[in-house]
Amino acid sequence: MKYLDKVKKSDKIYSLVTSLEYGDKLTVEYGVDRDGNVRRYNIQNYNSINKNRPAYSINEGVGGYGDSMNIETVTKTQLKAYTFDMMKNKTTYNFPIHEMKFIKVERKLKGEEYYIPEE
Repeated sequence: MKYLDKVKKSDKIYSLVTSLEYGDKLTVEYGVDRDGNVRRYNIQNYNSINKNRPAYSINEGVGGYGDSMNIETVTKTQLKAYTFDMMKNKTTYNFPIHEMKFIKVERKLKGEEYYIPEE
């Protein structure tokens, strides 16, 4: 797939991620586990201090519990994530946005949920 095709396919989720405000949550599906089950992730903006510099995280689990990574950079085609283990080893992963499937977005401060039907 050419870069411009990836940008075009990523546009909807990219726009949703960059529009997340403090406490908002975007749910996406990406990849499968060992048993072939689709994995579901939550992307959140957890920075309430500086609105000009949002801080995002991505986690797998219910209610914010489970495996989690910080998102260092949001590009037009990728979420560049990292985490540190207890021995201070850094692990990075680039989530390709064009391979994600949008499920829903929850706007915490407005008390709203949005679902986009499948195309």
